[in-house]
Amino acid sequence: MFESWDDSQVRFWLSVVKFSAIVLGFGSACVTALTFVLSNEKDHRSDKEKEALRLRISENEATTAKALEGSAKLGVELSHSNERIAESNKVAAQLRLELEREVAGRQPRSFSEVQVGIVKAALRKLSSRGKIAVFANPGDPEGILFSERLIDVLRELGFEAVEWKSLSAFIKREGQFMYHSPDSIPSYIAPLQTAFEKAGLLIIIDPHMPPNLPAGCAMAIGVGPKSFAPISRNNTPRGMQVSVVKTMPHYDSTATPPPP
Repeated sequence: MFESWDDSQVRFWLSVVKFSAIVLGFGSACVTALTFVLSNEKDHRSDKEKEALRLRISENEATTAKALEGSAKLGVELSHSNERIAESNKVAAQLRLELEREVAGRQPRSFSEVQVGIVKAALRKLSSRGKIAVFANPGDPEGILFSERLIDVLRELGFEAVEWKSLSAFIKREGQFMYHSPDSIPSYIAPLQTAFEKAGLLIIIDPHMPPNLPAGCAMAIGVGPKSFAPISRNNTPRGMQVSVVKTMPHYDSTATPPPP
């Protein structure tokens, strides 16, 4: 077949082949170029997305850090607030205690039935109960009223208590006192003091018997000016009134009593 072709035909078909090769080569080059362009575009978009993602992550981390910092500041402020509240509560408790003491200082002394029950329980094994003189300073209405209450309590406890009005025994000290002769100490004076103390009333024992006691009295209880300073006793019933004595000289039997 090819033997019958002349030179012009051969040159024609060679031209066709060369052109086809050129076209195919150009097409292949175009495909390669397009593939390269598309690949670069894809990589470019991927880099932008990655950068945007990194930016969002960075923003979220910054927001989280600010939130944590705010929480820490809030925790510190809350701690300071709790400290201020605790200090305020402490001050309020101190003021309340001072107010209670002030109110108590304006109230007369008393001895409740609950306290009487405590004293009775403490003296249930006491067999010896004698005669006791009870007195207060003339011109001291509060002390006189409380001495009368003590007389009633002592009688309820089984003692023979009598009111003694004397101008010779004037008590300068605050509180309550049990007097006895230094040569004769009644067996019931210490148990009686302990029982009253358990009930919240401190009565100081004083071995200086006032003169001219009523006949048959082995001891006396004197009621001085009131004092509401608390004593440090673990067995003091809560809420009960306590009276104590300050360190002062003993009663002065020669002192001039206050006017009635």
